[in-house]
Amino acid sequence: MQSQHPQPAPSSTHPSDAIPQSSNRRNKPNKPPPSKQGPTTDKLYSWRELSPNAQRHYIRDAAQATSAIAQLKGAAYGFDLEWKPNYVKGTPQNPVALVQIADDKDILLLQVSAMNEFPAALQAFLQNPNIVKAGVGIQYDCKKLWTDYNVNCRNFVDLALLARSVDNARWKGRWSDPIGLSRLCEHYFQAALSKGRVQRSDWSAYLKDNQVEYAANDCHSGFMLYKRLMRMLPFVTPVPQRIYFTFDCMYGYLYEPSIDQPAKLWQPHNPFYDPGPLPEPKPKDESQTSTSPIASSSTAGPPTMAMNANIAPQVQRDARPYHNNARRPPPRRRRPTSGANGQQQNSSEPRRRENRNRRRKDERSSAPSPDTAS
Repeated sequence: MQSQHPQPAPSSTHPSDAIPQSSNRRNKPNKPPPSKQGPTTDKLYSWRELSPNAQRHYIRDAAQATSAIAQLKGAAYGFDLEWKPNYVKGTPQNPVALVQIADDKDILLLQVSAMNEFPAALQAFLQNPNIVKAGVGIQYDCKKLWTDYNVNCRNFVDLALLARSVDNARWKGRWSDPIGLSRLCEHYFQAALSKGRVQRSDWSAYLKDNQVEYAANDCHSGFMLYKRLMRMLPFVTPVPQRIYFTFDCMYGYLYEPSIDQPAKLWQPHNPFYDPGPLPEPKPKDESQTSTSPIASSSTAGPPTMAMNANIAPQVQRDARPYHNNARRPPPRRRRPTSGANGQQQNSSEPRRRENRNRRRKDERSSAPSPDTAS
């Protein structure tokens, strides 16, 4: 397999389309974390098996992107973004590098970081309120598109919230708890998304074969999950409303979906959702529980006069104000001053010298003269 290949021609498929490869999934900021239990199946997800007639296009030119988007006639698509990770703490994140759009006919991998401008056709596609764009935990992705390119997003579906709405018996827990894309694929397709170093690779450079395959599986699985979950929607009583899992992102804020200009902020909530029983509280570790008489007496209530004489004074001292129990600060030292010769001396040294000179003068005056002594 060649790691480098020539630039793709307009509307042409990637050179590696004829070679099946594995997929990868990258956990980005504010994305659902992977399942702690690990994958439950050894089978890997592949868009070629579920959509063998689909065409994959890797595009780095704005004109080619406009032509490819014009061919999209579907009503729903899988969606995701990729960008180069930043490992320097405190520095801003890199801008979006790759926009992924997929259905069962076409998979578009649009590398906007290689284009001289953000394609206007892609911006119109993302802002179209009549086209569904589905993904897992894509609220942050939509906000990042506005931050990086001033692009609004409308009619976006969070697949985790959709799964909780139509398959509540399977997915319990808090409504806002994330469900990873790989977990959803394992449950509904018995195939997991593979993970590897590619998920943390450089998405702003020319993509390698494993990156292209990873990105294609990423957005294609979102489209297939949307179709699968929407087929379950009519059988739920009452039928979940669209507002439970759909949102618009305008000017960096999440709004309720609307054909017209959104006006109300979106608060993800489903009043009919059953989170299931509360988790059992963790048992207390007896080894960490204090068995001292002071601790046991404090739990029983305030100290009384009937308490043991050895215990009551200690409790009473602990009940004093904070400044009585606190450790007293060390005495403040006098700040030394600089003498005439540049050496540091105490501020009381001049007074001591003056007293010493006075005593010597008094001793000389009180001493008998030589004439008197003779």
